[in-house]
Amino acid sequence: MESTMKKSMLPTRSAFLAVIAFILLCVTTDSFSQFYVGRIDAYAVTTFTESYSNLSGSNLGTGDDNVYTTTLPFNFNYDNTLFPAGTTVYISTNGFVKFGGTNPGSGCCGNILGSSTYGPGPVIFSYDMVVEGGIYVEQSGSAPNRVLSIEWKTTRRYSGNIGYTDWKMRLYETNNYIDFLYKDLNFNMGSGAMGVGLNGTTSPSFIAVTAASPGTYTPSNNYRFKTPAPNVQLFATPESMDFGSQLTGQATQGIVNVTHAGTEQSLVISNAAISGANAADYTIISGPAIGTTLSPGQSVTYTLQFVPSFGGTRNALFTVVTNGRDSGTQATTLTGFGVAPKIQVTPTELFKRSKVLVNDTLEQSIVISSIGAANLFFTNYPNGSFTFSGDNPGDYVISRMPQNPLPAGGSDTLKVKFIPKAE
Repeated sequence: MESTMKKSMLPTRSAFLAVIAFILLCVTTDSFSQFYVGRIDAYAVTTFTESYSNLSGSNLGTGDDNVYTTTLPFNFNYDNTLFPAGTTVYISTNGFVKFGGTNPGSGCCGNILGSSTYGPGPVIFSYDMVVEGGIYVEQSGSAPNRVLSIEWKTTRRYSGNIGYTDWKMRLYETNNYIDFLYKDLNFNMGSGAMGVGLNGTTSPSFIAVTAASPGTYTPSNNYRFKTPAPNVQLFATPESMDFGSQLTGQATQGIVNVTHAGTEQSLVISNAAISGANAADYTIISGPAIGTTLSPGQSVTYTLQFVPSFGGTRNALFTVVTNGRDSGTQATTLTGFGVAPKIQVTPTELFKRSKVLVNDTLEQSIVISSIGAANLFFTNYPNGSFTFSGDNPGDYVISRMPQNPLPAGGSDTLKVKFIPKAE
């Protein structure tokens, strides 16, 4: 008698499919399509504990063998298939959801987990159920971390009912996890073998994932289905760059190649910078703009410039940051050696014990030598390179300047006149 009555109450296939698609939409999010892909048999199935709380969102309706519909508010990738925003989501009172396509029907009157007719979509608790409190849908959070929740409230077995309970499904944006939460764990729902898991798509072939063994009780755990991380890897070459010896104040350049070495998804460059003890000696001369997207196999180059400001070893670190996980940030060690000029002055004292009449002139010379490996440059040449200080700087003038720059190993003469203004 029950079987006949149930079949006469079945909704149309289109109505049922709409409900399933709606539930799946609520659970999934747009960021899954951006960051994660993979078939459901690659999802990690984990358990977790959490205090149960009821939703207060929109009540789509109640009843037996009914299918309610909504549309996805954002793109969602499920079982390696992208369901764009606006896709119809079908939610069945019999405990499952379907994304897109046509209405699969309510799934009366048994466990539909493992049946391609009722996929693709999550199966939170599939059997012949009656929802008396309502199918609730609620969205929380803000992009890119929204959560779509669907709840089956005050639910019982169609026949052999021995009590009511609630369960809900959550779909997460960004990490695209799917949660199954049960108000009452190990709750006896009566006779039958209920299904808990995921129904996949039929391309290239249908697959399903079982989270809990079919039975008459609700699961003993809440379940979380974690989508697999895509193969997105960043690779920078060389890992270290030696600019060699460079004269202070002189520039030399090098190239760093950055490659998306993975096979899935895109990488977005969010930053490129130079840091470290001598970062000021290095500059990014050219490279891709922040926000540049790298497809699998694509490479970009950065041109770096080294201008040592002082002599000796000069170290820094060049870092590129993307949205990739694990290897999403790569660094190249930068090393260079500044070759600074060296100066020698002889003599170091002029006009010692010299006697000169007031307003007469005495001229003497200083030999300036460049004894380092680099050319010697006089700053603020010619007027500001050599100055006088002390008690009577006005009694001295420069009568001859050395050449500028002074080649490494070279020498030249600086001449100074002493013209005393008083005794």
